[in-house]
Amino acid sequence: MKNNVLFRVDSSSEIGLGHLMRCLVLAKQYKKENIIFAAQDLDGNANQKIINKNYKLIILNTNSSIELCEYIQLMNIDNVIFDHYGIDNNFEKKVKDKTGVKILSFDDTYKKHYCDVVLNHNICADASKYKGLVPKFCEVRCGKKY
Repeated sequence: MKNNVLFRVDSSSEIGLGHLMRCLVLAKQYKKENIIFAAQDLDGNANQKIINKNYKLIILNTNSSIELCEYIQLMNIDNVIFDHYGIDNNFEKKVKDKTGVKILSFDDTYKKHYCDVVLNHNICADASKYKGLVPKFCEVRCGKKY
């Protein structure tokens, strides 16, 4: 049975095109999974790139954990991937507590997260900098290997 993987990312004329492109690259790695993207319809967005890659796209009305959790439950999502500066550890915890999904969060600024995996793909990323910023159960993936 295929897992349902949800990517939560936004793009607009002001934010996030790099985040979206990074998520589209990662989505290719989930060849045997059902891939779904959730994004807002912001001015100047690049949501068409998601559709052009033949992924399902959910348009969110807000950046609300409540709205996102409704979709996660409705669509039986197993894993959520966050690549969004507007989503913090409190948002991640609300989603985790409400739905029980596994969460992977992109991070390149050494911020606090509540996730199962934190991914900092920067070549010089230092896993030790996440001590105290992620829960004990979190797997830290850093550096050029990722």
